[in-house]
Amino acid sequence: MKKLLIAILAVVFMGGSAIGAYAYWDSLTNVQSETNIITIGEGLQLQSTTYTIDAATDGTLIPSGNTEKPGDTTAIEVEYTVNLNFVPTAPLNLTVTVTSILVDAVANPYSLVQISDDAPATITEAGVLITFTVTLNEPGDATEYAAVAAKPISFDVTFAASEA
Repeated sequence: MKKLLIAILAVVFMGGSAIGAYAYWDSLTNVQSETNIITIGEGLQLQSTTYTIDAATDGTLIPSGNTEKPGDTTAIEVEYTVNLNFVPTAPLNLTVTVTSILVDAVANPYSLVQISDDAPATITEAGVLITFTVTLNEPGDATEYAAVAAKPISFDVTFAASEA
C-alpha cells in the first residue's frame, strides 16, 4: 500500500514539474497580444476606445535589444477587428488615429512609448483586422527609464470611415 501511495505521489509530482516548466518557458514570449472588436455604424461616425496596458497582465515593456527576463516583452500587440454594420456600395476610406498616450497618467514621458499600426487605407463589408504594436524607445538614462518602467500605458484609438 505504501509503495502504491509513493508511486502515485511521484507521478503527480512529475506531472506538476512538467506543467511548471512549460508555464515558465511559455512566459518568455517576445510579444503579447490582445483582441478587441469595433463596429462603425451606418452614419460613418467615429468610434473611439481607450486601451490600457498593465505590466502585471501584459508583461513589462522593455526596449528592443535588452536582456529579457521572465515577464519582460519588447512589444505588445493589440488587435482590433473593425467592422461595418451595413454594406457600403464601394470601399470606404478608413482613418485610424492614436492619441493621448499616457504612462501612469503622464503624457508619454520623454516620448519613449511608440505605437504603430498596420491599418489599411480602406474598409469594406468584410471588415479589417488592425494590429497596433506598442514598443519602448531606449531611455537616455535611469531617470527616463524610471518614468516608464513597469507603469501602466494607455492610449486612445479613433476609427472613422468616410466615402471616397
